[in-house]
Amino acid sequence: MVFNLTSDNLKSETNSEAKKEGIKYITESVLSFLREKKTATYQEIVVAIDARNNNTKIRRIYDVLNVLRAVNVIGKHDKSYYMISASIDLTKKKQEMEKLRDMRDAFVYIIDRNRLKHSPQSQRLYLPFMVVYTEKQSEIHCYTDGSREYFNFTSDRPLRTICDLDIINKIKEQKDKQIESSNKI
Repeated sequence: MVFNLTSDNLKSETNSEAKKEGIKYITESVLSFLREKKTATYQEIVVAIDARNNNTKIRRIYDVLNVLRAVNVIGKHDKSYYMISASIDLTKKKQEMEKLRDMRDAFVYIIDRNRLKHSPQSQRLYLPFMVVYTEKQSEIHCYTDGSREYFNFTSDRPLRTICDLDIINKIKEQKDKQIESSNKI
C-alpha cells in the first residue's frame, strides 16, 4: 500500500477536519438536518452531526440552536426544534421592518419638534402616552397604582385607544401636508 504524503494532501485533510469543528459547518449541518427531517430534538441533532471534538460539538450545537432561535430561523416547541417557513418569515420580517421604520420616523419627528426653541413646554410631547376616547355621554373611570405605572380604564360604553406612535404619525402627516401645500403657493 502506498500513501501520498505531500504537504498539499496533509493541508487539505487538516483543513477539512478543522472545518468540521467550525461554527459555520455546524450551523449549515443543523439547518440542513432540520430542512430534511422537519423536526428534531437536541439529542437527535447532536447524534446526526459529525464533528471531530465531541465536547466542542455539543456546546457549539447548543449555541447555534440558540442563535437560530433568536433570529427566528428555527423555532422550538417542547423539546423539538423545527424550521420556520422562510416565505412567511420573510413577509413577517418585512412588516416588522416597515413598522420599525415608522417608529423611527415618529421618534425623529418628536425629537425635532420638542427641540425647537420657540416651542413652549406645554406644546411638547412626552412619551409614552395614549388617547382614550368614547361617546360623549359615557362615564369613564381611571384607576392607577401609586407610582402611576399601571392604568385601568372602565366605562359604561365601549372605549377606544390610540397609541402614542399613531398620534405622532398623524401629527407628522398633517405637518407634511401643510408644508406641501405652502410649497405649492
